[in-house]
Parts: sequence; structure tokens; C-alpha cells
Amino acid sequence: MYLQEINKKKNFYKRTDALSGLLVNGFPNSLLLNFKDPKIRSSYSLNYSKDRKQYTTVFSLKENFFLVYEKYKTYLKQNSYYLANDQIDAREFKATLYGFSNDSDINVQIFKKSEDFSNLNITYLKKGGE
Repeated sequence: MYLQEINKKKNFYKRTDALSGLLVNGFPNSLLLNFKDPKIRSSYSLNYSKDRKQYTTVFSLKENFFLVYEKYKTYLKQNSYYLANDQIDAREFKATLYGFSNDSDINVQIFKKSEDFSNLNITYLKKGGE
């Protein structure tokens, strides 16, 4: 019922989904960090305004959970993101990294699927004009 009411509102954000297995147009390919054969589960974008667009991609990797976490933490630091959230729960095998810069925000959620597989959810918010 709640979602039906939201959908009726004029300012509902337009969602664009990529074809199955592909990245949505505009999602930075560099955020896959050159991992081998990421399996894209879903990828979509939301237009908030002419200067704010959010891209989300859910995928899995044949990589160790801790390796993936360290690579994304390093990526954020090396690319001048201020690391506002860095949480890892080694018992539950889940981690969250949130970094922001003047141009964009990145939220990375990592989940251990098995010993050598990890599931990820990455949200990238592009700030500013095209």
C-alpha cells in the first residue's frame, strides 16, 4: 500500500535497469576493480535531479571476503574519498565502506557467500552536472 502511494506522486524518481548481466550505462566500470569475471546480478540507476544520479550494481566474485574488503578500502583512500564509514564484522562476514568526495559518494557492502566467493552491493552517487 505504501509503495502504491509513493508511485502515485509526481516526483517519483525514474529507475533505469540494465539488461541482465550488464552494467547500467553510467556506472563506473572502475568500481569493479579489475576483478576477474564479476557476475552482475542487477544494475540500475535513479535520476534524482539534473545534477544527482545514483547507480547501483549487485554482483558476486570468486574472491576471498577479506581480500575484497581490503581492495575496496584501498581504492577509496587512493582515489581521495573521505572514509566516513568502515565497518567489518568478521564473525558475520559482512563489511560496509562509505566514502565521499566533492564529486561523488560510494557505498560498498560486502558479504561472504562461501570461502572463495563474495557478494557485493555498490551504490555510486554522482554529484554535479553531466
